[in-house]
Amino acid sequence: MVITNDYLNNLKENKLDKEVVIVPKNFDIFEDNITKIIYANKVAIIDYNSEESFIIESYIFANFEKNFHFIIFMCFIRWIYKYFSF
Repeated sequence: MVITNDYLNNLKENKLDKEVVIVPKNFDIFEDNITKIIYANKVAIIDYNSEESFIIESYIFANFEKNFHFIIFMCFIRWIYKYFSF
């Protein structure tokens, strides 16, 4: 599951093994140039401005982040379908 903006989505090649939700431009408030990656039992935070990063290796922390990300993802999808017609 990926939540991103249109600009960043167009920079990367689409992969079939992930679901992507694109934040509408007028709601895109994320200008910090920071990425959070959740994979297996690790969570990585990358700041592209300062080129600093850190990795937390913890099953419990990674699972919490996955669940939190899933809740945000599902709420965002519901909101999109409620306010935008396809």
